[in-house]
Amino acid sequence: MSTYLICPRRKGEPRVALDVCMACKHRIKCSSFQQYRNPRLFPEPGKPARNSAT
Repeated sequence: MSTYLICPRRKGEPRVALDVCMACKHRIKCSSFQQYRNPRLFPEPGKPARNSAT
């Protein structure tokens, strides 16, 4: 099973495989890649947690 991230650098912000992100030269400053590497421990207050059942 592959992991896909949204690429803000590409036109239309497509979903790309994690292997593509690992090879990208912008991965150090990329916000979506950094959120993948360092997920938040606690969700932001005021935003409901996403539930896959709904």
